[in-house]
Amino acid sequence: MANPDYLYFDFPYEVHPEERGYYWGTRENSVAKVFSFAPENLPQNAETSVDRDGNAMNITTPVWPAPVIKGMQGQTWSETVRTEAQHQEMTYPRVLAVAERAWHRGSWELDWTPTQNYHGATALVPKDQLATDFKGFNTVLGCREVRKIWQRLGIAYRVPPPGAMIEGGILIANTELPCTRIQYSLDRGVNWSEYFTPVDVGVGKYVSLKSLSADGGLESRVVNVDQTECLSCQGVCESNPLMPFSSPQVCGAGSTLQFPPPVPSKQPTSPPLASVTNTVSDSNEINSLFKNPVGNEFFCGDTFSSVAETCLVSKPCPSGLSGVCTDDNRQNQGCFK
Repeated sequence: MANPDYLYFDFPYEVHPEERGYYWGTRENSVAKVFSFAPENLPQNAETSVDRDGNAMNITTPVWPAPVIKGMQGQTWSETVRTEAQHQEMTYPRVLAVAERAWHRGSWELDWTPTQNYHGATALVPKDQLATDFKGFNTVLGCREVRKIWQRLGIAYRVPPPGAMIEGGILIANTELPCTRIQYSLDRGVNWSEYFTPVDVGVGKYVSLKSLSADGGLESRVVNVDQTECLSCQGVCESNPLMPFSSPQVCGAGSTLQFPPPVPSKQPTSPPLASVTNTVSDSNEINSLFKNPVGNEFFCGDTFSSVAETCLVSKPCPSGLSGVCTDDNRQNQGCFK
């Protein structure tokens, strides 16, 4: 199976004029959208996606046996790809979402049911399970797998640009890929500062932002935002059902980004990779040292910001790897010792 709407990588990652790709089959093919694909029950996808023009789809399952799928592949059509860097960016990390869907059937993938109708309002797909499944995958992807393909294989994967808005002079930013750094500039890219938490940039400011890989070796395209433009940024910014299902959206001015809202301090930003049996071996007011069941130790903080400030930036992880751990239902992010 090689379905253009989900498995063609010559389409843009998101709806934005600076994103490479065609739009004859679908307007965007994000990692989240590829992950949400139900290959063995194609009609189901009408509930979790939209057509090329952003309109809801309405599909009734045909009265015949479910198709037998022997395999699936992601296809990077290369007639508009001019360099190896462009090829790597268009293929990675989307191909990892294809691999996940090819070998594993999610609990949210429904059985083929003849005459069953699916559309944007049917609410048959358990989207809470889909969201939980994606968050776990996305955390492993951002905090571990993309680092492997970049640092060990030299594959320059696409770093997604941040989503951002300015409210009352306060800059709020977020990224769709966990363990990705964010920087902002108040002088149109001349000088850059690390973004950790919402920051007061002043009323009427024009702010540039970009995302970076954990080691700073890869960068996203730059997005620009100002308070005037953000005031009108309301409603649906992108037809992406996974970012997230039931929360407000953060839009970049002049772009169509959609990301989870900023997470207050002491709240988890992503699901844990390690088991809930983790125990604290040492702690202080800022960070805690955790040992997980396989013996790896983490430098952890209550929020990604505290980790980034004390570990990922001032004390880079020796192994270059980071992850998340838990203690008494409190989720923390940090880096391997």
